[in-house]
Amino acid sequence: MVQDFAELPDPRSLVTKRHLLGDMNMISTMAVIAGAEGPKPISVCAKSNEH
Repeated sequence: MVQDFAELPDPRSLVTKRHLLGDMNMISTMAVIAGAEGPKPISVCAKSNEH
């Protein structure tokens, strides 16, 4: 599924990039499906599912 986001242009600055855009999109999508309703809940969901 991450490869589905591979062709999206990444508008972020090279200086502030810490994660791949495809990973960010997948994490955000899964968090919203799980009920997250904004950036903070998405972050909490991502951190609680770190491996």
